[in-house]
Amino acid sequence: MIYSLLALPNQQVDITQIKSSLKQLGNRLYNDAEEWEDIQEQLENLLENNAALNQAYQAAKTTLEALEGNIPPDLLPTPNELKEANFSNEIATRGYLPDKPDTDSDEIINLTVVVFTHDDLAEMSKTLLQRIREFLTLKQANGFVTTKQFNSR
Repeated sequence: MIYSLLALPNQQVDITQIKSSLKQLGNRLYNDAEEWEDIQEQLENLLENNAALNQAYQAAKTTLEALEGNIPPDLLPTPNELKEANFSNEIATRGYLPDKPDTDSDEIINLTVVVFTHDDLAEMSKTLLQRIREFLTLKQANGFVTTKQFNSR
């Protein structure tokens, strides 16, 4: 799901035609996170039908797969950043303790709901995922970059 969030702010991607569908998926995810697999399947169908978005999605996926699925938790938006995004729904607190990430937390689901249900979802994705985007840019430019190297900038 994070791949699709990273693909949204791409200038070559016009999401006008699928914006309402993304918003519906975000609302469904907010109301029942257990439907994640069905929602993911519908999201993949939207991607397949939008060539530019699918291309941006595949590029983000390739880059993130180099991390072997591990996104450093401190790169995700904080609860305060999500609140500042004017998200009116209540969100679960982050399930993260330093050096002990909670792999069962809903951080990515919360982030997806915030982005997909926002009126300007491309801008919201760009804003909330800025640290991840910068980290990935450094990783691509310099080979593997650890979280500690990134945070010491």
